[in-house]
Amino acid sequence: MTAAETETGIEDVMALSPLQEGLYSLTVLSELADSVADDPYVIGMAADIAGALDAELLRDCAAKMLARHPNLRASFFSQGIARPVQIVPSRVELPWRHIAAAPEDVELLEAAERRQPFDLERGPAIRFLLVELPSAHWRLVITAHHIVIDGWSLPVFVHEMMILYQAGGDVEALPGNPRPYRDYIGWLASRDQAASQQIWRQH
Repeated sequence: MTAAETETGIEDVMALSPLQEGLYSLTVLSELADSVADDPYVIGMAADIAGALDAELLRDCAAKMLARHPNLRASFFSQGIARPVQIVPSRVELPWRHIAAAPEDVELLEAAERRQPFDLERGPAIRFLLVELPSAHWRLVITAHHIVIDGWSLPVFVHEMMILYQAGGDVEALPGNPRPYRDYIGWLASRDQAASQQIWRQH
């Protein structure tokens, strides 16, 4: 548990899904390795924007998206316990950078975002980079760890964020509240593991 989580309060504590446990174990093992390699489970998406952009509104929309999807605020903790857990603080400081750059620098900036590892014990495992380019052009780069979002969910996240931006930050413009990730974790816990293993053996 981090100092930030203690100060802001904890909204939830959950078990990890089997996939999350595997990703967490791989990350911990890679941190123990002598050589540093790019994490294949850091994923990203970038969008080019042309014309006037309200950077502060976009930043506010990103913050509201983390409020809307609590599991994206999670950090992961394993010290002194049998199995790791994910801790969802009630709020987090938005990992947001807004920088000015030349078009030829964008590729290197994106590569640096992908190479920068996440400290899963000090979430959130998602960050935003807004690159301001000449002639009213922009590039928004969203980078996240697969432990909190996947390649199917990231475009949905970006789509919701764009809806929110177009609505001036009004969360009422978004579709109904998403089903909590906790429901999925609870469903997994209710499964009969022995029966599931038997089905897979037969298959």
